[in-house]
Amino acid sequence: MDDARVRRTRERVFAAVRALLADGSAEQLTVSRIAEVAGVARKTVYAHWPSVPAIVADVLLAEHAVPDPVGPGDDVVEAVTAFLRGVREAFTDPAVRAAMAYLIATAPTDDMAAGALRSAAARRSADLARIVGSEHAERLLIELTGPVFFSQFVMQTPASDAVIETMAARVAPGDTGAGGAAR
Repeated sequence: MDDARVRRTRERVFAAVRALLADGSAEQLTVSRIAEVAGVARKTVYAHWPSVPAIVADVLLAEHAVPDPVGPGDDVVEAVTAFLRGVREAFTDPAVRAAMAYLIATAPTDDMAAGALRSAAARRSADLARIVGSEHAERLLIELTGPVFFSQFVMQTPASDAVIETMAARVAPGDTGAGGAAR
C-alpha cells in the first residue's frame, strides 16, 4: 500500500478520535463512529488497528515527541527535562487527557484497553531508556512521570518547571541511588 495513503488514513482517524474525545464523546468511541467521522471504511480502520483502545493509545503516543538519545558529552538531565516537558505538554491537550481517562476507565474491564496502556507505557519506557541508557527505565518512567501525571489529573494543573527540573535532576549520571540512573 502507498505510504502516503496510509499516512492520510492515520491522520484522518487520529483527527476523528481527537475530535470525539475533545467533544467529550468518549462513549461514542466505536470503530463505526470513528470511521464515519474520519470518512473511511470500518474495514480500513480494522486493517490498521485491532481495537478502539489501540487507536486511542496510538493517538496518545503520537502526541509526544521524544528527544534524541543522549550521546557522550550530552547532558542527561537536560534530555530528561525535555522528555518530561513533552509529557506535560501532551497532558495539557484536552484530547490527550480524555484519551488517558478513557483508557484508564476502561482498562479494568477491557483487556484491550489494559493492553493498550501497557503497550504505551512500554513504548515510553523504551523512549526513556534510549535517553538515559538505563536498564531501569520502567522504574524511572513511573518515578519521573508520576508527579507530572498526578499534577495534571489530580491537582488539575500542569506540573511546574520546578517540579519537572527536580524530577529530572534525580537522573544525574553516576547516581544509582534514590531513583538515579547510571549511564
